[in-house]
Amino acid sequence: MEGIGGSMGPLYGSLFMGMADSVRDKTGAG
Repeated sequence: MEGIGGSMGPLYGSLFMGMADSVRDKTGAG
């Protein structure tokens, strides 16, 4: 997992945030 913490850190962060948002929206647990 060298990508994390490198130049890809922010990118992955945004992706995860977006995915979490989508999941929360789908499940309605947010």
